[in-house]
Amino acid sequence: MKRRHQLMLGITSLIVVLSLIVHSLHRFTTFGEGISELRGTALAPFATLTVIAAIPILFLIAAFILYRLHPKSKSVALLLTIALTLTSMSIVAGGEGLVEYHFSIFMVLALIAYFRRIDLILISTVLFAIQHFAGFFLAPTLICGTNDYPFSLLMIHAVFLILTSSALIIQIAVQNKERQAAITRETEADTLITNVSQQIEALVSHLKTNTTHLKQAAANSVVVTNQIAAAIEPIVDSADGQHQSMQHGTNQLQQVNQAIATIQTQMASTAETAVRMTETARGGNDEMQVMEQRVEAMVEATNRLNQSVEAMTGRSDKIQTILASLEAIAGQTNLLALNAAIEAARAGEAGRGFAVVATEVGHLAVQSRSYANEVTDVLQALVEDTEQIKTTAQAYADTLTENRQMTQRVGQTFADITGMIQHVEQSIRSIQTARQGVGTQMLDIGERMDTTRVASLEVRRGIESTAAGLQEQAGVQHEFETMTESLDQMTDSLELLVDELTNHVERS
Repeated sequence: MKRRHQLMLGITSLIVVLSLIVHSLHRFTTFGEGISELRGTALAPFATLTVIAAIPILFLIAAFILYRLHPKSKSVALLLTIALTLTSMSIVAGGEGLVEYHFSIFMVLALIAYFRRIDLILISTVLFAIQHFAGFFLAPTLICGTNDYPFSLLMIHAVFLILTSSALIIQIAVQNKERQAAITRETEADTLITNVSQQIEALVSHLKTNTTHLKQAAANSVVVTNQIAAAIEPIVDSADGQHQSMQHGTNQLQQVNQAIATIQTQMASTAETAVRMTETARGGNDEMQVMEQRVEAMVEATNRLNQSVEAMTGRSDKIQTILASLEAIAGQTNLLALNAAIEAARAGEAGRGFAVVATEVGHLAVQSRSYANEVTDVLQALVEDTEQIKTTAQAYADTLTENRQMTQRVGQTFADITGMIQHVEQSIRSIQTARQGVGTQMLDIGERMDTTRVASLEVRRGIESTAAGLQEQAGVQHEFETMTESLDQMTDSLELLVDELTNHVERS
């Protein structure tokens, strides 16, 4: 749009200059005197022609100012269209209405068609139509150069003007349609080119980064290759030592397997012993429970004996009380017998029989006291024996209580021993299971050791082959560095092409 406006400003300026040249030729030279005398016409007033010549210049100036302010404004094309149309009218008026200058109308329409706008063609056509019809009736000399120009010829001008405008409108419509399609295709192409350009730029950037990395990797690879080549020799020696170590490890694994088999046999024997110990402990625990029950029965019997001894002690106290009463009665009986004897003595012969009875009663009282004393002594001895039995029974009860507590502790100990033996038995079974797993793993390790030993030999041969291949690889890596440099140069060239393509898209 901006370039089109710039071009049309230049062309319009030239047409305006052409208009001024026509005015100058017909005013200040003898260029059109012969034609004027032949047709019998004269130039229009100087002031009128000056105004007609100045008006296009004003529109041109306005278009130039608007272009400077807004280069892509559509009003610039409108002002230039009016300026061109008025310039053609100025040429016709300045050229004394000669038919030859009417061809400027078609020149102006052709120039306006450059804008590819139908509205501008219509505006210019309407202005030319108004000029012809209004000028024919109001100022025919400015249009036709004479006052008696036939209206039919003027209509011919109008018809060809309309035909020309119609042809231009059709062409512009077709061109605009084609141009719209072309713009759509161009937009799609620009979008595609832009995307391709961006992708290529990204590819170039990625390629340059990879190229740099490849260079570094190539250099590092050369260094690493040399280091590997230097490190391979001790690795070969280490492979021999590893092979020998693997052989020694295999022999040790066999010895370990034999030791594990021996441990397995001993663990099986220990497990059987633990089972027997468990059964014995359970039997001892049962016997301790029976013994505890018997001790409980003995404790109960002792308690009953203590109760009997307590009852005997109470009865002994009652007997002592009774004996004391008997002794008192014996004393009173003896005193009574003595009183009876005294009374019998007083009675004389009459109380002799009563005296004998009193004497016998006295003897009985003495004998009763003697028996009471003997019973008291026996009872005292019985009380002492009872106290001794009570003390012995209490000591026996305490002993039974301690035995019961000890029996309970022993029973709990047997129960704990039984639990520990069961735990040991379970541990032995777990150890046996683990030993079987370890044995399987040891066999697997032995097989792997054999495989590793064979593989170490193959690794040694592979390392020797690798050492030979590394020397070849060093040469290949040098060639790879050369290819990387070439690829870097190609990347730079591709980047320049991408820049040119981007600039081309931006210019389009």
